Amino acid sequence: MTGPAHTKPTKKLTRKTPLKTAAKKSAAKKTAAKKSAAKKPAALKTAAKKPAAKKPAAKKPAAKKTATTSARGVITPEAMAFIGELATQQRREWFEPRKAELTRLLQQPVLAVLHDVGAALLDVFAAVEDAKPKVFRIYRDVRFSKDKSPYKDHVGGTLAVGLSVVYLHVGGDDIFAAVGVYDPSAGQLQAFRAAVDATDIGPRLLKETEGLQQRGYELLSSDALVRAPAGFTPSHPCIRLLRLKGWALKLPPIPVAARANGSLGAVIARGVIDAERAIALAERAFSHRPS
Repeated sequence: MTGPAHTKPTKKLTRKTPLKTAAKKSAAKKTAAKKSAAKKPAALKTAAKKPAAKKPAAKKPAAKKTATTSARGVITPEAMAFIGELATQQRREWFEPRKAELTRLLQQPVLAVLHDVGAALLDVFAAVEDAKPKVFRIYRDVRFSKDKSPYKDHVGGTLAVGLSVVYLHVGGDDIFAAVGVYDPSAGQLQAFRAAVDATDIGPRLLKETEGLQQRGYELLSSDALVRAPAGFTPSHPCIRLLRLKGWALKLPPIPVAARANGSLGAVIARGVIDAERAIALAERAFSHRPS
């Protein structure tokens, strides 16, 4: 008699879900990443922790030491002698070998003086901040002149202080400065005359101008009209101003000592500041627009 047939137990099959499989794969990747990081050489880990070494800062070039403006802004007796001799020589063969002397003795000092003037005027005339002093060429324009002398007998320079200009003149035995609107356009001159005639600017400017003249200033009127301009009567209360082709004041005489002691720029600046109210009125007149 034989017993019942022996059967092998069957394994229970289970189906893995896609989510479980993905989770296991993700966990496996993280584990592998940790092991990979652990295997990095210690030197690399240390290098990663240390901040990058700073590059040595480039050395700034040493600032060049220059003489102070006041030390350069002087007009020496040697300079005055040079411009005096140039006025009498007026020969190319004399001047050409001495061009560097003109620059050293006169042109550079004139620019330096005007720099001093500008620095002292900054608190009063905001426009000075953007202005650069200029020095005129020594060569004369002889195309339309009967005098064919090739060189000027002076050195001049300017500094803009808004619509007005400060002018410095060095020649002969004299150094003088002036300030004003020297060469207005036709439109500006027309505006000036209209303002002087029809607004309170005219009487106020005339009063300021005459007050400054009493203190040593000089109204520059060499190119003024002999008669009243068209449309105005000779009896106009401001005819002195209406006859002008510009408005400028020569500053009071500059002390000789100021030429070579470094104070020339400061002396000129004080003269300009003292005339500030008149300058402001003149500029308003030249910029006037009838309402």
